[in-house]
Amino acid sequence: MTANLVVTTVITPEQAAVMLAETAYVGQRKIRPGHVVFLADEMRRGNFKPRTLIVVARVNDHQQLLDGPHRLSAVVA
Repeated sequence: MTANLVVTTVITPEQAAVMLAETAYVGQRKIRPGHVVFLADEMRRGNFKPRTLIVVARVNDHQQLLDGPHRLSAVVA
C-alpha cells in the first residue's frame, strides 16, 4: 500500500533552489521566464495565494518535482 502525504510549509528561496536542483523531472515543460517574473511580482505584491500545491513524487527511489517549478523559481527570484 502506498501512503500519500500532504505537508503545509513555508518554503524559503534557499529551500526552493535546492528543491529545483534535487527534484528535476526530465519530462517537465521548460521554464517560461516571463511567467516566473509575473509570479514573483504577484508574490511581492501579496496577491499570490500562498497555499498552492507543489507536487513531488517518488519515482524509482528518486523524488521528482511534477508540479510547481514556476512557483518555486518565482520564490527564488
